Amino acid sequence: MSINITIKLFAIFRDFHPGPDKSQPIIMTVEYGTKVSDLVDLLCLPKDVLRSCFINNESVEFDAVLQDLDVVSLFPPVSGGDI
Repeated sequence: MSINITIKLFAIFRDFHPGPDKSQPIIMTVEYGTKVSDLVDLLCLPKDVLRSCFINNESVEFDAVLQDLDVVSLFPPVSGGDI
């Protein structure tokens, strides 16, 4: 059984976006039971760079299992700015 998810890539992860408009979300069909960590391999993201992820705007661990119609946001380390 498969599910449909939407993936939003941020910062340097956009370099790995497969489409011409890297600012657009990726619509993807994956197998039921797919975890956030599995997306790293599916999208060919650098394994040591994923720092945070959100599903439907809620922070989750990398072993979170995806559900049909989830919106996944993936972030590398973020820094900069003054306090």
